[in-house]
Amino acid sequence: MHCNYTYPARDSQGSERVAEALVKGFVKLGHEVVMHSSPDSVGAPVPIVTEIPQDFDIIHGQGEDLSYVGISWVSTVHGGGSDPVDSPWKRNPHFICVSDFICKLSGNKQYVHSCVDPDDFIYSDKKDDYFLFLSGLDWGEGKGLFTTISLAKKMGFKLKIAAAGKNQQILDEVKRHCNSKIEYLGAVNGIEKAQLISRAKAVILYTRLADACPLVIAESLISGTPIIGSVNGSLPELIVDGQTGFLCKNESELPKAIANILKINPEDCRNYAMNNFSNIVACEKYLKLYQNMILYGDVNGS
Repeated sequence: MHCNYTYPARDSQGSERVAEALVKGFVKLGHEVVMHSSPDSVGAPVPIVTEIPQDFDIIHGQGEDLSYVGISWVSTVHGGGSDPVDSPWKRNPHFICVSDFICKLSGNKQYVHSCVDPDDFIYSDKKDDYFLFLSGLDWGEGKGLFTTISLAKKMGFKLKIAAAGKNQQILDEVKRHCNSKIEYLGAVNGIEKAQLISRAKAVILYTRLADACPLVIAESLISGTPIIGSVNGSLPELIVDGQTGFLCKNESELPKAIANILKINPEDCRNYAMNNFSNIVACEKYLKLYQNMILYGDVNGS
């Protein structure tokens, strides 16, 4: 697994967390795996190597063109919604998308949704009295941050904002809105993040972007926490409206979703995530694509 970062992933390192989940999934399935990552990595579940080994069946990158490696390779494009039409990964037989939405934009044919290791999260059917915004701070209103804050003020519900970023202007604006019911937490990781998600009534993701496959959806649903989202990007293929959350066509539909959130069964969210977003499910899909690449030089097969 080629992933150019220092293990473990933190804050907004979504693609890196997906790579980690895949590595652990492949190990559970009995495969030999190494990570080509920074030598400063600590606590990785498999050996860290600083040079790409030539005696493995395949190498899996994270959006990079690995044609120089000399062995079979594939690469997952974790974004792509705003990439130029002539991006070299588009229609390239080595590249795999993370949603059908991105496949349709790019002309690629194969996708595997972003995944999580269920062992890294906490399932709870007991919810506390707050909603959660969990995303990169610098996306700002692109992820519906200020729409969510405005909604919390109008409806009077408690909102926790867990977001890390470098945009001081956005941070200052968020803090200006904080009060006894709206709390800014900054970055959350590990057990703190797992507990925060598991106890939320819902995660609000009213994205306005062409999101490829926001990892927070898998993280939330695996915890039994529904999603209130928009109909933009890949969200309609990730959220089952009325079963694992609500899809809102416009801002006027958000209050109804908030009011009806307790109608969503946490167990339905968990089961759906286990069947669609667990690392084992994703690994099994990738193994078929690996085989295609090894046999035919094309993830699409013969």
